[in-house]
Amino acid sequence: MSSPTSSASLLLCVLVKSATIQSSDNEYYSYVVLKIDNVKSTTSVVKGQQPNWEQEFYFDVPDRSTGLQIELWERGQFRDKLLGLCHIGLNRNDNQDITNIN
Repeated sequence: MSSPTSSASLLLCVLVKSATIQSSDNEYYSYVVLKIDNVKSTTSVVKGQQPNWEQEFYFDVPDRSTGLQIELWERGQFRDKLLGLCHIGLNRNDNQDITNIN
């Protein structure tokens, strides 16, 4: 039995679907990194300007989470390059249904 002061966690399912990378170079090798607090998950690396991952990730989200950070990366020969970044707050009092982020 939990006490009223104990923190509860929430199970969050994130489906990483696809991206469109605007560039003349078709030799992109990209991947997505998802972060919630100190937990990090990464998709597989996919080639092309329209990578399609269709991968699900599950997170136990603590009551006081800083939110979900989504990063799109290009894999490089010597160093990876950040292509895009999105941060979504996970305030439980919002009652939001976020289904699609463009």
